[in-house]
Amino acid sequence: MSLHPDSRLTPEIEDELRRVIDAGSADDLAALAHTDPAFQGGGFRASNMAALRARACQLATGAAPVSDALRRQLAARSLNRPLVGLLSTGALADLRHELAARFGGPRLLLAMLVDERAEVRELATRWLRQEPVFVAIDPEAAATRLREALARLLEGAGTEAAAATPVTREAWQDARENLEQQVRDVRVEARRLKGVDDRLARNREQLAACERERDEAQTRATEAESRARAAIREREAAQTELARELRHREERLLAAVETRLATEAASWLAPAHATEVAAAALPGDLLARAAEALARQAATDRHSGNRRILSARREEIAQHLGEVRDALVNALLPLPELAPVERELAAELQRLDGLLNRTAGRSPLEEQLAARLACATLAELQTLRALLQQLTTLGVLDAAASARLAAAREQRLRVAGAAVLSLPDAADNDDSPAGILRRALLGQCAAVLLVDGHNVLFGLQGRYLPPQGAAVPTGASRMRLVGDVTRLVGERPTCRAWIVFDGPTRSESTPAHNVRVTYSGGEGENRADAALLDNIRFFRASGGDIPILLVSNDNGLLASARRLGARTLSALEFSAFL
Repeated sequence: MSLHPDSRLTPEIEDELRRVIDAGSADDLAALAHTDPAFQGGGFRASNMAALRARACQLATGAAPVSDALRRQLAARSLNRPLVGLLSTGALADLRHELAARFGGPRLLLAMLVDERAEVRELATRWLRQEPVFVAIDPEAAATRLREALARLLEGAGTEAAAATPVTREAWQDARENLEQQVRDVRVEARRLKGVDDRLARNREQLAACERERDEAQTRATEAESRARAAIREREAAQTELARELRHREERLLAAVETRLATEAASWLAPAHATEVAAAALPGDLLARAAEALARQAATDRHSGNRRILSARREEIAQHLGEVRDALVNALLPLPELAPVERELAAELQRLDGLLNRTAGRSPLEEQLAARLACATLAELQTLRALLQQLTTLGVLDAAASARLAAAREQRLRVAGAAVLSLPDAADNDDSPAGILRRALLGQCAAVLLVDGHNVLFGLQGRYLPPQGAAVPTGASRMRLVGDVTRLVGERPTCRAWIVFDGPTRSESTPAHNVRVTYSGGEGENRADAALLDNIRFFRASGGDIPILLVSNDNGLLASARRLGARTLSALEFSAFL
C-alpha cells in the first residue's frame, strides 16, 4: 500500500523523503528500475539517475500502492529506521513525543511509514490524521524519559552503568538463560507466523476468487438493471394505456348507471347490488379446505378428534339453551319443565367450556399469541418468551393471560423435545463457563465454543469409544461428536462452535451455518492445540467482548487458553449439555 493512503504527506516528510532517495546508491536504484513494474512504463533509463530519483519520489508521495522493493530501499536509507525497528508498536505509542523531540518528527514518521510491520505503518498513518501530530517537549526531559524507558536496551548496548557493574558467573548464567529463552520464544513465534503466512496466502487466493465473483455479480447486476429499466418503461406505458381505457370505461359506465337509476329506486338498488357481489365472491374453496384440514387433524390426533366432538356438542347445547331461554322469556304459558332443562343445559355448557379450556374474556391478542406459540420453532420460542415478558411489563397482558401463555409455551417446549431450552434460565450474573454456555444456548448472550475434538473423545469414552476393541477414535466416533455439537448449537444463532481434530491433511467442513469442523493437518504433536490457540487469538482480536469457551482435558492447553483470555470447561462439564 502507499506510504500515506488517506492524504498527501507533509512538506517536512516529503523533504526528508527526497533526502533519503538522493542518499540511495545509483546501483540500487538501477536494480530497482529493472525489477519494479512501476519503472517499466514511461521509458525510464537506468543511466538517467535524475529521472529515476524523480520517479521514485513521485511513487512514494502519490496515491498509488508502493511496492515492497521500493519500501525496503527507502527503509535502508532512513536515519531512524534502525531505532524504529528495535521498538514495538506499544513502545512507539508510549514514547511518541519523546522520540520526536530527540530524533525529529518527520524523520520518525518516515521511518515508521517504511517499516516492514503493517501495524507500525498503520500507527504512523493514524498520527498523521491528528492535529498536532506531536506535542513539544523539552529535549532534556525527553532524553531523561527515554533513558528511563529504554534502560535495559541501553544497558545491553554497554552504557556506563553496565560497565561499572562487575560481571559475575551467576550474572553471565542468568544472561545466557535469558537469551536462550528469547531464542526459544522467537522460534515458537516464527513457527506461528509461518502458519499465519500460509493462512494469509489462502486468504489472498480466496479474496481474488471473491473479487472475480464480485465482478461477475456486478456484470449480472448491470444487465439485470438494464432489463429492469426496460420492464419499468413497458409497465409505465401499459399503465398509461390502462388508465386511459379505465377513464373511458368509467365514463361509459357512469352514463349507463345514470340511465338505470332514472328507472330504479336508489334506496334498494345499491345495497342489493353490493349484496349480490359479496355473495358471488364468497370463497367456498376456503371453507372446504378448512373443513378438510379439521377432519384430517381429528383423524390423525385423537385428542383433536375428541375436542371436535365436544365442540360440536357444545354448539348444539348452546343453540338449545338459547331457544329454551327465549321460550322462557317470550312464552305466554311457559311449561314448568323448561326451567330445570335450562339449568341443566347451562351446567352442561359450563362443564364443556371447562373441558375445552375456553376461558371467558380472552382477548384477540391472547388468542393470536396462543396460536403463534402452538406452531413456533425452538428458536422462535425464545423470541416469543422475551415478547411475552415485555407485553406483561407494559401492562398489555394481565397476569392471568401471561400465566396461560407461559403455560402454553412450556407445553410447546416439552412437546418439541427442546432438551437445552427446557433447562432453568441462567442467572444474568452467572459468570461461570457453564453458565455462559447455558445463557448463550438460551439466546441471552453470544459465545464462541471451541472443542478439542480427540481430547473430548478420550475424555468421554463411555459415550464415544466402544467398550471393546480399538482405543483409537474412529470416523464414526468423530461424526457422533460433530452430530452432538451440531444438535446442541445448530438451531441457536447466538452460539458459534468450532471443533478441531488432529489430521494428516488439513480440511474444513460446515455441518451447520454456525458449526465448523477442522482437521489441523501437518506433522508432529499438538497440531490441534496450536490451531485452537490461533483461533482464540483470532476471536479475541476480532470478536470484542464475546466470551470464548474451550472444552478440553489438556491442562497445558487450558492454561495457555486462559492466558489468552478464554474460559475453559472440562469434557465432563460439557457432557451435561449433550
